[in-house]
Amino acid sequence: MGNKTQGREAIEQRVADAKNGPTLRHMMSTIRIVPTDKDRASGVSYVTVYSSPAGTLPLPLSEFSALGEYHDEFVRTVDGWKIQSRQFIPVFLPPS
Repeated sequence: MGNKTQGREAIEQRVADAKNGPTLRHMMSTIRIVPTDKDRASGVSYVTVYSSPAGTLPLPLSEFSALGEYHDEFVRTVDGWKIQSRQFIPVFLPPS
């Protein structure tokens, strides 16, 4: 929560680590991307995250995991636009 993942290797590792964890679903809305120059852009999107222990679908759901914002930085490369960094900013969390 609130962590920032930056760079190709860090993002790839985060995705790989998630494969052995709980099942997550991100419900995205209000996605706004603003160019900052010809090769860079920044974006903010709202997200509600649901999670459940890994298992067979359909999975049980007791409550949402978090509601917050993704703050993203994008960069244009020779292969097209890529996410350079992503930070999750929690706004609401379930009671602990």
